[in-house]
Amino acid sequence: MNIDPVLINLICAIAGGLIGYAVYMANTKKDSKQDGAQEGAIASDLGYLKKGIEDINHKLEKQDERYFELVQRLAAVEASAKQAHKRINAIAGTNCPEEREG
Repeated sequence: MNIDPVLINLICAIAGGLIGYAVYMANTKKDSKQDGAQEGAIASDLGYLKKGIEDINHKLEKQDERYFELVQRLAAVEASAKQAHKRINAIAGTNCPEEREG
């Protein structure tokens, strides 16, 4: 029985196409898994970055509150020092430091 060479070539071409398609599908699934893993890692890293930024913002807000409190306390100390200088000048009998020195 003679098999036509054209038929053999046709069978080989179809088999090659099927094998190529099977390899393509296997690689596509593998690539999809790798892409999913990479996207998951990136999403996780972005979550960590977001949390870190939120922590930094929270610390900055607390620092701003402490700074504002310190400015208020400094203003109170300056006012108290001004009153103390007035009392000292009154005790010394002068109204300004220049008169006391000269």
